[in-house]
Amino acid sequence: MTVCQLGGTYPYDRHVCVRWGPPGSIADVQAPTPLEVDSLTILNDDFTLTGIVGWEVDGDVIVDPNWGRFLGQRPGHTSISEARLVFAADLAGADIRKMLWRGKAGIVVIMPSGCHRLDAPMDVYPTRVTHAKPYHRLGLGGAQIEVRFAVTSEPGVSVYATTPVGSS
Repeated sequence: MTVCQLGGTYPYDRHVCVRWGPPGSIADVQAPTPLEVDSLTILNDDFTLTGIVGWEVDGDVIVDPNWGRFLGQRPGHTSISEARLVFAADLAGADIRKMLWRGKAGIVVIMPSGCHRLDAPMDVYPTRVTHAKPYHRLGLGGAQIEVRFAVTSEPGVSVYATTPVGSS
């Protein structure tokens, strides 16, 4: 299988780990447990992940008019405008399309420090797949599958895997 090097604004870093699990595989996205995170499927190697695009939480700023001459500001809603993962396609169809298809809900965990660093910050996103489409890059070798996600509720950003109170 030929894998394209994907460039752009958010180049893929080989140390970053991306995991996937079904809905409910992480009970609280703000406080995942090491066992929950470790039970998720690693997408990097199993499905030849070649790109991570977006996934940044952005917030609106609202002008807060008051009685004085100065217009203050306050934080508004937060959202994620783009959330995509890109994978190498397989000619026989044994690729990410077997696991992720339009409408499938689940949890995406992005671990910047690597797959086995459960003691480092990670981002946990409740998601639903909006599309999983193949596209071809002429002259760059190989087809790729772009999987786009809708983030369905507030993610856990820079959270740590924690052991529940009372566990040993």
